[in-house]
Amino acid sequence: LYADALPHLRQLAQLSPKDVAIQDGLGEAFEKTGNQGAALGAYKRALELDPKNENIRFKFALLLLQSGR
Repeated sequence: LYADALPHLRQLAQLSPKDVAIQDGLGEAFEKTGNQGAALGAYKRALELDPKNENIRFKFALLLLQSGR
């Protein structure tokens, strides 16, 4: 499911690079498919767009802890 969504989310991110929800969705899809580095990058971009988003901050921090970074 997540692997199938990735190409579509990447395309959406190119069309709407400032859409926080798309960056968050990319982060989640990357995380669920085991690509922690890409997930962290997507969450970071989402936070740059919306630094006060507590949900994304939590996901980003949790993934940092889980990955030992």
